[in-house]
Amino acid sequence: MQRSPVQSRPRGGELAGVGALSGSLLAPRVARRFGYGRTIVVGSAGYLPLLVIPLTDHSSTLTFAGWAAALVVAGLTGGMVNVLVVTVRTQLTPSHLLGRVGASVRLIMYGGLPVGALTGGALAHTLGHRSALWLGVIGVVVSAVSLLPLRNSSDPSE
Repeated sequence: MQRSPVQSRPRGGELAGVGALSGSLLAPRVARRFGYGRTIVVGSAGYLPLLVIPLTDHSSTLTFAGWAAALVVAGLTGGMVNVLVVTVRTQLTPSHLLGRVGASVRLIMYGGLPVGALTGGALAHTLGHRSALWLGVIGVVVSAVSLLPLRNSSDPSE
């Protein structure tokens, strides 16, 4: 049995995972160099390369390369931001509330995933896939811009 070229390529989750692992390992060094706030803000904008996804129309090597690069960058910055946000939250939360704060954050994050999936599916069905992807891109941009006031924040342990 012969494999098709598409099957032999790494999948998006694998590419984003490699990026996320690298980002989580780089996070402490980058935060020391540029500060927590600036690294979180710039890292949150790291999802912007995902713009390439709604811009592509067909399957080609160039399309695959664009998607691959976007997923690696998004994974890298996402892993970095995750480590730094959890670090900041842990350092700012009184120790007797850590469990409650952690559980509350997980409830909000993971509880929102099915709502987002249903909303995305409804938007894709109603408006079309490309329009739904563009709305997702707008959401990412708004999220990144909303973090701009944090850009001059320093290490929370100081």
